Amino acid sequence: MRILLLALLGLTFVFTSCDNGDENIQYKEAYPMNKKHDDALLLVTFGSTWEMPHNTYKTIYSAYKKAYPNKDIYMSFTSRKCITRWGAREKELYLPPEIWLEKLAEEGYKRITVQSLHCIPGEEFMNLRDDFVGGFIEENKEKNRDIQVVLGTPLLNTQEDIKKVANALMNEFKDKFAKGEAFVFMGHGNPEDGYIKGIVDEDGNIIRNGKGGKTVGIKDENGNIKPNGVNQSYFDIQRDMRAFDNGKYTDKIFVGTVDYEPMFAENVLPQMKGKVAEGTVVNLLPLMSIAGDHANNDMASTKDGWRASVMAMGYKVEDSNVILKGLADFPEILKVWMEHTAEAEKQLK
Repeated sequence: MRILLLALLGLTFVFTSCDNGDENIQYKEAYPMNKKHDDALLLVTFGSTWEMPHNTYKTIYSAYKKAYPNKDIYMSFTSRKCITRWGAREKELYLPPEIWLEKLAEEGYKRITVQSLHCIPGEEFMNLRDDFVGGFIEENKEKNRDIQVVLGTPLLNTQEDIKKVANALMNEFKDKFAKGEAFVFMGHGNPEDGYIKGIVDEDGNIIRNGKGGKTVGIKDENGNIKPNGVNQSYFDIQRDMRAFDNGKYTDKIFVGTVDYEPMFAENVLPQMKGKVAEGTVVNLLPLMSIAGDHANNDMASTKDGWRASVMAMGYKVEDSNVILKGLADFPEILKVWMEHTAEAEKQLK
C-alpha cells in the first residue's frame, strides 16, 4: 500500500542554509492531496534520513490505515534537516506539522487528529502541542473556522503506559534473559528547561534554581512531582522491566540516554561493572520509536559507540546482539500509541 506522503512531483522548493549550518526548506506552491474523507489523521515524528526507519514508518502507517479506514492519513516530520535531505535524495517529501495543518484546513477537513509518535512527553512533544497544534487552534478561532482538532499523547505518557511497554519488551526478549544475557536500552534524553512548571522542594513548593529548600524533583503541569523531570520516564521503565517476573532479571537490565540523565557513561557503565559478570552477552536496543542515527552511530558503532564501550569492559556483543529495531516495530508497543489516538478521538463530536 502506497503511503500518502507528498512526492516532489508538482512541488517547487528551494534549499537554503541556516545560520547554524542546517538545511532549511522554503515552501512555495500548493501541495497535491488526496482527500477522500472529512476526517484526517496526522502522524508526527522527528524524522530520519536512514532507510530502516522509513520501513518503520510504513509499518506505522499500515497499522493506522487498517484501524482508521474512514480517515485520510498523512505523516509529518518536525526536523527540517530530515525533510530536506530525505526529499532531495528520495524524491519523497514529509511536510512539517504547521504546513500540514494549514493545508488540511484549506482542503476542508472537519476533524483532525494529530498523533505524536514521540516516546516521552518532552521538548519535541511540547513544541507540537503548544506551538503547532496550539497555534493552529488559535488561528482557527481567529478565522472562525469550524475545525475540531485533538492531539494524541506520546508513548510513555503515564505510569500505565510505561508498565505496558516494559512488559512488552520483557516478553519479547524473555528467551535471551532466560539464557543469562543482559540488555542495555538507549533512550534519547530531554532538556528540562522551557516547559516544566518549576523545581520543587520537599513540601511541593515551586522554587527557582534550587533556592529555598531541598530540591527533590520537578513538578509537571498536572502537579505531579518527577524526581528527574520528564527523563524520569527512563528511570521508571527500567524499574518496571527490573520488576518483571518478580525481579528475576534485575541485574541484567540497564537504561541510559544519549543526552541528559540517565547518561550512559555516568549511569549505566558503573552499574554494569558491579552487577554483570565479565564475558556476559549484552544486547543493545534503542528505546526510541525508530532505529535511526542515534541507534546506528551512537549505539551500534564498534569504534566509538556504546557497543565499543561495553565490549571494552569485557562483555560480548556480537552483531546479532545489536538489535536495530525501533519501538514502533513491536506490535504490542505500537498498540500503546494507537490507544492514545483512540483516547484523543473521544473528544471529537
